[in-house]
Amino acid sequence: MKQIFGILILFLCIVIAYSNFNKTSGRESKEVLQLSNRMLTIGEFGSMDEQKLSYEFSISNKGGKIVQEDSIDIVMSEWLAERKLEDKMTEKTIHVGSIDIKGYIIFDAHNLTKQDIANKRLIDGIKMKDNNDEEIMIYHR
Repeated sequence: MKQIFGILILFLCIVIAYSNFNKTSGRESKEVLQLSNRMLTIGEFGSMDEQKLSYEFSISNKGGKIVQEDSIDIVMSEWLAERKLEDKMTEKTIHVGSIDIKGYIIFDAHNLTKQDIANKRLIDGIKMKDNNDEEIMIYHR
């Protein structure tokens, strides 16, 4: 009888702990901006020494966090920033529940193979500010 009682107590503790964990993680996920979709393409631009990195990112904003549209920007890796010839964000769209951005970066690829470029980290993330001027960084992994 003691074993059955002990197993029931253990089971009850696990159920309570699990339900509290789900409540907490649900609250946190509603408040956080998360990268939900990404697409990066690289191709020759102009000459063999210039490559164009085109990007599209979708950020989930289920919590409805208010962000300043003009503050949204790509954070390039140090390697790419040193080789950058031109960059332009062509689209920033804030929807209910998501943020979409598109753009491109043209960079110097002199003496680099496609494999060299593929092995480099190109974009570190996306930064923006909320309505309180607090900076938010969303990391691209």
